[in-house]
Amino acid sequence: MNMKKYFLLILLVINLFFISTNTFAFSDVETHPKITENAAEQSIFGCTGCYYLKDKLGFKKGLDEVVESEITIRTLLMSGAQTEDSGTLPSSGICFRGLDHFYDPLTQKGLEL
Repeated sequence: MNMKKYFLLILLVINLFFISTNTFAFSDVETHPKITENAAEQSIFGCTGCYYLKDKLGFKKGLDEVVESEITIRTLLMSGAQTEDSGTLPSSGICFRGLDHFYDPLTQKGLEL
């Protein structure tokens, strides 16, 4: 490798380590609740033409039905996803529910500590 290519490679590595910006791929505040919302919208609860919440459970507005002090079913699902990741439940203080998300299909076991 000639000296110019070597210098450019070093410059690139320095750039990657010292000048890069922060990235956030996952956030228990934004990502997991949004994934849950999308999953609910595409499930039998929220998809167009699906009737489960409306006809079977009587929630005429589906995911947008207000169920408790102006909180919708959609909001409850999203806040539940956030609570799962935060590791705490209001009633019990500390819990480890996030550990239940791990599953190895080869061994058919969850995460063991």
